[in-house]
Amino acid sequence: MASSGIRTFVAEGVTIITHRINTDFYNRVLRLPHTLSPDRLSMNPKPARFETLTDKYVLTDGNRSLELHRLEGNTHSPGLLLVYLPKEKLLHQADAFTAPPPGAPPPPAVNMVNARNLNLLANIDRLRLQIDQITAAHGRPIPIAGLRKAVGGAD
Repeated sequence: MASSGIRTFVAEGVTIITHRINTDFYNRVLRLPHTLSPDRLSMNPKPARFETLTDKYVLTDGNRSLELHRLEGNTHSPGLLLVYLPKEKLLHQADAFTAPPPGAPPPPAVNMVNARNLNLLANIDRLRLQIDQITAAHGRPIPIAGLRKAVGGAD
């Protein structure tokens, strides 16, 4: 559940799309006073508008679509979402997989398989997402084969 910038978005009247379990957390953040360094929401108070989802949400202009899917079973945050662009075969995610820097040696075998990586791959398979590239909030784009290799699968 990324919350960076949410107060500014609310101050501008933007509808926040998120998993339904995140709204209580966001509402708490939005009620916090910002008195030492007032932000846009402090100077322009507005109620938050949420559009929530449970499993899937699709935005489309009729030609292209963007799908939001809940990352089920994630141990980091139960409300994390996957962002999938079907036409581009691109998946964006946060905190489930970070590609190592280019040319970095692989981590020791004992550290190779990460539970979050396995969970992400299980969700990709469960949702039957057709992916060529995966991007991360904290890393570089990488072919999906990089995730499969990280969890011990074939390239």
